[in-house]
Amino acid sequence: MNEEINKLIEEFEARLKEVKDKYEKIKPKLGYTETYWYIHNDGRVFSDFWGDTQPEHNIFAIGNVFKTKEEAEFEVERRKVLHELSMMGRPFKENAKNWVVSLDIDNNISATYSVFSRFVYGDYYFDTENEALEYVEKIGADRIKKYLFGIEE
Repeated sequence: MNEEINKLIEEFEARLKEVKDKYEKIKPKLGYTETYWYIHNDGRVFSDFWGDTQPEHNIFAIGNVFKTKEEAEFEVERRKVLHELSMMGRPFKENAKNWVVSLDIDNNISATYSVFSRFVYGDYYFDTENEALEYVEKIGADRIKKYLFGIEE
């Protein structure tokens, strides 16, 4: 019986460690009073000192806590590009050509389509290749490469 109890305790402790490890991965890695940056609702970037408060944990949970001003400013621009894309694009259509902006192996912007598979998580599809490439022209290939694909040349 003691052997069974010890085995259960070991299993419980192993599971507890797994849960703690997962939690540590999503927990803010900021020390008390350490400076962090966040995006205000009007798109401006502000700094604050980490106080380990519930509101700070809430903005961390939605991805709005950044270690540097540059990271926060990058995210503002990335969100702008995504918003512009969503305003010009449309939802995925079943059994139709769904054109998307893509990046080829040589880091060139192009347009690709699919009839059956969704490529992206938003409403960023176009009816024609020309529409997708017009988006690239309006937004700018360099901005798309930098903020959608993380490529700086």
